[in-house]
Amino acid sequence: MNIRYVVFLTFTFLFVGCEFFSSEKKDSDKNFNTVVDFTQVDVSPVFDNCKELSDSEKATCFREEIHTRITSSLQEYQFVSEENINELVVIDLLIDINGNCILKKINTNDEIINQFPQLKDAITFAIESLPKVIPAKKQDISVATQYTLPIKITVK
Repeated sequence: MNIRYVVFLTFTFLFVGCEFFSSEKKDSDKNFNTVVDFTQVDVSPVFDNCKELSDSEKATCFREEIHTRITSSLQEYQFVSEENINELVVIDLLIDINGNCILKKINTNDEIINQFPQLKDAITFAIESLPKVIPAKKQDISVATQYTLPIKITVK
């Protein structure tokens, strides 16, 4: 009889102390530092000049704005080659919950890096010089998003 009483009390204390039964309201304004696929967010990241647009137009505006800013930054460098080049460089960016653009990876072949050794520095500078953006939202929560930016390098 004593063993049943001890087991009963043990389970009672376990269930009473469990947060599962807690009825506190959770804070819905929390930011989660989880990477979300760019195509799966409710509202895409936005530069300040695009924030007044509709949600569907914000994604297009963001895409065009980031391409324009990075392209104009890269055009300040003089990349010269004696060979014809038609290559694609793919940049992986992370836009964190605070709106910072972070360069994660530059995907290209070694030939491009060998011909243009300053390319990595130029891309890094272009990403670091981007202004803060309004982060993406998923169910009204700021989320980090991964963004892939292709850059075509053509020299004739």
